Amino acid sequence: MFNFHSIEEMKKVWVLGAVQLNPGILRFFCWSKDFDPQNQIQSHAQLWVRLMNLPKEYWRKTTLFEIASGIGYPLTIDEATQSRLFGHYARILVDVDMSEAF
Repeated sequence: MFNFHSIEEMKKVWVLGAVQLNPGILRFFCWSKDFDPQNQIQSHAQLWVRLMNLPKEYWRKTTLFEIASGIGYPLTIDEATQSRLFGHYARILVDVDMSEAF
């Protein structure tokens, strides 16, 4: 729960919509008096995505994030991908909005 000192302060946070944590995303939603956690639908999922058969020039973090952004919001890459230890595929953790997937 967040408490704000002013409406302006709340609006600054509200405009962000979400903040990236390590790893994961903190999403902001406006609370309402009729809020019922039992009726909430989780529309986001964090998924590990494997990108197969990528040439070595695509294994930079920025390039992998660009590719993964076509699926959702890229969060991080795994250690083997970052250090290029394994090499058969790149793994990227992506936050996907499942409500837009269908």
